[in-house]
Amino acid sequence: ALYVSMKVGITSKTDPSKALLLDTGAQHWEQMRHKDSSNGTDDTTPFKRMPFVAAEMPKLRAEGYDLCATGDALRAAAVQDPKIWEHVEEISVYARMAPEDKERVIRALRERGQHTLMCGDGANDVGALKQAHVGVALLSGFGSANTAKDGEKALEEESAEERKKRQAQAKLRAVQKAGEAKAQAQKDKAELQELQKKWYEEELAKLEAKGEQWAQFKAMKIAVGRLVEEQKKRVAARGGAGG
Repeated sequence: ALYVSMKVGITSKTDPSKALLLDTGAQHWEQMRHKDSSNGTDDTTPFKRMPFVAAEMPKLRAEGYDLCATGDALRAAAVQDPKIWEHVEEISVYARMAPEDKERVIRALRERGQHTLMCGDGANDVGALKQAHVGVALLSGFGSANTAKDGEKALEEESAEERKKRQAQAKLRAVQKAGEAKAQAQKDKAELQELQKKWYEEELAKLEAKGEQWAQFKAMKIAVGRLVEEQKKRVAARGGAGG
């Protein structure tokens, strides 16, 4: 993706080292040195690292860097620093994106007031195509069909096949996502219960040490407040309640 983006002018053609790739763990931006191999593949080697801080992304862009991220890195970044969704327009190249990653980026761009166009050529692009202001779906050719009538027939057959495939994939993703969400909810519930208990005991000890009246009630109120805030943080870290 970096090689292609350089060739078509999305990233710098004159200084390829200006490309910064967010590492999978979203801890650093890795400055890449491109080695244009004879077979046209993208051979890159990191030779400098910069800490990842979402708020610093506009500054890096202003300094002439081209920011690049994969779907895995983007998801990790959202956990590390949810403010990355406020700076998605600073990223020039997105690569190896899952369907839900594409949708989330398009949605974030729209929320930022950007006008969006999505161009896709497969069933895994359907969600993002729908999210964009303008969706351009690319279709394969009609083989040896030479007439409009034959072409229309081939298009109908292809569309039905693609639709069936897309629906099956969407159903599978929905089942997987539901299972993951259920497992995460159970994990969160256990963790939050432990945190609430810890916070309650800490606050109760403080209040009793001060001789406060209704110490138990006040401690529980504070613990519940912290619990609500923690839940909000976790939702935001995963891209929002709707995302």
